[in-house]
Amino acid sequence: MQATNSQGEKKKSGRIYYIDALRVLATFTILIFHSSRVFDLGENWNVYNEQTTRIANLFQHLFHPWHMQLFILLAGAGTWFALRKRTGRQYTAERFLRIFLPLLFGMFLIQAPLQLYIYRLHRHQFDGNFLEFLPTFYTTGPAIGYKGNLSPEHLWFLIYLFIIAMAALPLLKYLRGEKGRVWIDRWAARAGNRAWLLFIPPLPVVISQLVLLRFFPWETHAIVDDWPYIVYLFLFFLYGAILMADKRFTEAVARNWKPALLLAIGSWIYNYSELVDFSQNKLLDFSWMPAATFGTWFWLVALLGIGKVFLDKPSKLLSHFSEIAYPYYIWHQTVIVVLAYFVVQLEASILVKYLLIAAPAAVITWALSVAVKWTNVTRFLFGMKTSWNISTRTALRIGSAGLIAFVVVLILAFTTKVDNPQTANFPTPQTVEPPTETVERVSGATYAFENNRAGWKTMTLTFEQDRAAIQLVFEDKSSEYAIGFDGRYLSSSDGAVETTGFWRSDEDFVVYFRRGDYREIWDIKFGDEGKVLFRIRDGVGVVLWVRFTGARQA
Repeated sequence: MQATNSQGEKKKSGRIYYIDALRVLATFTILIFHSSRVFDLGENWNVYNEQTTRIANLFQHLFHPWHMQLFILLAGAGTWFALRKRTGRQYTAERFLRIFLPLLFGMFLIQAPLQLYIYRLHRHQFDGNFLEFLPTFYTTGPAIGYKGNLSPEHLWFLIYLFIIAMAALPLLKYLRGEKGRVWIDRWAARAGNRAWLLFIPPLPVVISQLVLLRFFPWETHAIVDDWPYIVYLFLFFLYGAILMADKRFTEAVARNWKPALLLAIGSWIYNYSELVDFSQNKLLDFSWMPAATFGTWFWLVALLGIGKVFLDKPSKLLSHFSEIAYPYYIWHQTVIVVLAYFVVQLEASILVKYLLIAAPAAVITWALSVAVKWTNVTRFLFGMKTSWNISTRTALRIGSAGLIAFVVVLILAFTTKVDNPQTANFPTPQTVEPPTETVERVSGATYAFENNRAGWKTMTLTFEQDRAAIQLVFEDKSSEYAIGFDGRYLSSSDGAVETTGFWRSDEDFVVYFRRGDYREIWDIKFGDEGKVLFRIRDGVGVVLWVRFTGARQA
């Protein structure tokens, strides 16, 4: 018996409107999410604000359990419908034009290079204009290290989507065949009156992660070592396709969205609200990933159910935003990064800065996405449908050439030798004679720092004839290091740390810090009116890890 209840057959137009609505929701909320990255704790984003807040992290946790997973689930749903009228060869050709070409355009010409330029500019690692920076994007190695610039930035998702779509194609073709239809019909019949079946889909995901995370890290976006996350997204892609294969699946989802939402909220409280300390014991630590995976699935079921019940209707507004959702995703992060570079330099509260980034970014990204619609050339470059009649053979040739070029660039990037600045030799000091006036003014003075990622509260730097000493007070401890001059390193009291220092200018004192093979550079700039700027860089002075300011205590 073959199943004949395909979800896509119920609309004469062929559109499932709530799928479009959820895709628009995912696209526009990602701008809200990425705008908050400027203010979160922990890892520095492309542009970061000096003042940070844990509220930004908690805000992001509202999206983490379901956001990219919803994107990939809806991509799987779209693939099921696409294969209804396309052969595998036609589908592959279309994926090249819809996914791979926009990836190449965004990664190598506009989106990623501009973001990396702002990244380096913001950290004072590059002083030229964008055209001067552009050649370094292709010649300095991958940005997964320290020196490299080559990176897809947020377009990593397009790489993963293309890989997953191609990998899933044989299985989806099988499921659309006679034997696959029998299997789908059997499970769809069971889904009609067995709500507990909603607990089954997360199990393969959990098992895959338990196995793969023993050998690979989690979510690196670096392709070569990101197998746990690739398999994770692959399975949700398949689930999106299977859910659309029979309307009894989506009807079951619509009936159960309320309990799914309650379970999703419960999982979020357990995993992300910080009420549970997972470091207390091994059992709690082990439980985090399975609980988070089940929570993700329940979020997806709840969102699909809400969409099917409340959003399954056409509108002009939905039609407009659905058409521009794809270029909106491609543009949004670049717009945020450029705006944030200027906004973080303003004197304003975090909330005001966030609004000054998110609101204009939403409007500018919308305007750019609308502009993409105006010509066939821009539509082609951003993966939108054009009036051009491009044959399957031509599309495959274009895609194959692009794929070869992409692989060649990656091979060249990953074979570029890049020293690790944490273990490399320090740069040759550019020194000046100790500025007597500055030394007398700052020696022995205590400077209090603003809230910063390093957790430093105060600094006292004392200068003597042939050495200096720096005392740093943290939230729960203090450390003191002796600093030699003229390339002479002095050891800390426990012998673990060695430091030397020199004056680079009349206001800029630099400390080379090493602990075993580890290297770090402290750049201390004394300003007027008792101000101080403290920057912590990697061992070759390329990457700025932390930058914060302080003022002299009375």
